[in-house]
Amino acid sequence: MTREVVAVPAHLALEEVATRYFGPEQAFRGYPVVTAEGRVAGMLDRQVLQAARARYPAETRIADVLEPPEAFALPHETCRIVAARMAMQDLERIAVVGDPVERRLVGLISRSDLVKTSRRFFEEEHRRERLIRWVDRRA
Repeated sequence: MTREVVAVPAHLALEEVATRYFGPEQAFRGYPVVTAEGRVAGMLDRQVLQAARARYPAETRIADVLEPPEAFALPHETCRIVAARMAMQDLERIAVVGDPVERRLVGLISRSDLVKTSRRFFEEEHRRERLIRWVDRRA
């Protein structure tokens, strides 16, 4: 989980969001959109932004065009649960919120975060298997 998340302020206009977050120096493929209180207002990627810009005036606030996220993760949930939720809803990233009522952003989980976790597990398992084979040969 990424704890220090770059988020889009909900009060920004569509044009400013496009320039600041999806311009030539775009750092990430998608961003959570948060209110001044830190609550998740939605998730935003280039496709969602382009659709909004085609439909609404440039000065429209990003929060006014987003649907509240149906999916989010909670800090105590396992990687397996979060991965299943992301797979079922075909999500590339999911916001982690402190609780389901307030929905204050505490982190972000991407597919690559889940792959890293699986890779670490695989590497540890591989080391254990090599150790077991080494011990078996000595016996």
